Amino acid sequence: MNESNRGVNYKFLIRVNRLDKGPCLGYNLGNMGAAKKRNKNASAWVVYVLKCRDNTLYTGISSDVSRRVHQHNNGTASRYTRSRLPIKLIFSEPCRNRSQALRKEYAMKQLSRKEKIEYISDNG
Repeated sequence: MNESNRGVNYKFLIRVNRLDKGPCLGYNLGNMGAAKKRNKNASAWVVYVLKCRDNTLYTGISSDVSRRVHQHNNGTASRYTRSRLPIKLIFSEPCRNRSQALRKEYAMKQLSRKEKIEYISDNG
């Protein structure tokens, strides 16, 4: 084990990566009577990571990342980033749906700062 990997919890990194495997887009198979084809213009959900002025990392989800980053920089998106302006988008990853985005966001929030940076460098 080399020095750069010491203390990295690979179980969490594997959990985050496994979230890529999910239901395919298309029909709602749970309720065939009300199954509707997904709107092709529907926004895809994205997990994003911001770097704040004090070098802290903020993780969130959105269906429109550019709008959300603009809101963060205006101080209208979250209390956490409001006092740490300006922020910079350093990572974004598309997800299949909102549910998967929420699960991936939660998994990323469980990672340490070092693990997040490693995940970002491996996948960004």
